[in-house]
Amino acid sequence: MAIEADSVPPSSPVPAGAADRLLALTARGDRAAFEALYVATAPRLLGLARAVLADAAEAEGVVQAAFVQAWREAPRRSAAAGGALAWLLGIVHARAVERLREARAEAATTHDGGADPADDHELLSLAYLQGLTRGQIATRLGLSLEDATARLAAGMRRLHGGTGAAPSV
Repeated sequence: MAIEADSVPPSSPVPAGAADRLLALTARGDRAAFEALYVATAPRLLGLARAVLADAAEAEGVVQAAFVQAWREAPRRSAAAGGALAWLLGIVHARAVERLREARAEAATTHDGGADPADDHELLSLAYLQGLTRGQIATRLGLSLEDATARLAAGMRRLHGGTGAAPSV
């Protein structure tokens, strides 16, 4: 199901309780209810993703991934945890922010001309062996909080084989 940003305004109202009922049916494996949940909430979720991410295609990808996550997690979600729309918005927001952080980390790595395994080792050691927060690491290394966060994320990806060779720890 592709989302067309121009076809439905992001502020389209979802009838009170409709998303909750549809999510409850989705949790029982009802595909028609899941499709109706998508139709009812996707424009609003896309609006949130577009507010966080500049790239429309990335925003659509975030919303699609959020719906896949919702389908998988719906059976384990407690209705007492809050409204379905709030839950879906939370998933989209978390995924969009994570994508933004990944983009910043990629840009930082590209800007630096590539990664230095010694830098990865120092950052990851400060974070995971010494237990410093991102803010403390940024202060210690003279980085902005955003740069420290992005470089930690990039270092973790490299450590797990996501981009380039993993540093020796």
